[in-house]
Amino acid sequence: MSHIQDPKPLIDVSGVLDSVDTRPETATPLLLADRSCCCSAPPAFTVIVPSKLPKAHSVDLLMCGHHYRQSRNVLTELGALVFASDGHLV
Repeated sequence: MSHIQDPKPLIDVSGVLDSVDTRPETATPLLLADRSCCCSAPPAFTVIVPSKLPKAHSVDLLMCGHHYRQSRNVLTELGALVFASDGHLV
């Protein structure tokens, strides 16, 4: 029996990524205890990647600055929302 729980999304983006007018303007600011999904560096950005499948959930990633800069073009193509460490939309 596993005691691991699904992580709570940083912001609720269900149904809002399809409309530019309803995109969230802020996300939960990052904390010192947060860790990047991609490496051991502290996170600099919260990235919300929308699903391309109907009724599927978006994915939120905590990315360090280096991996964000490497992935910026692909994230833009995917229509991802990017928030700075203070929680404001980039």
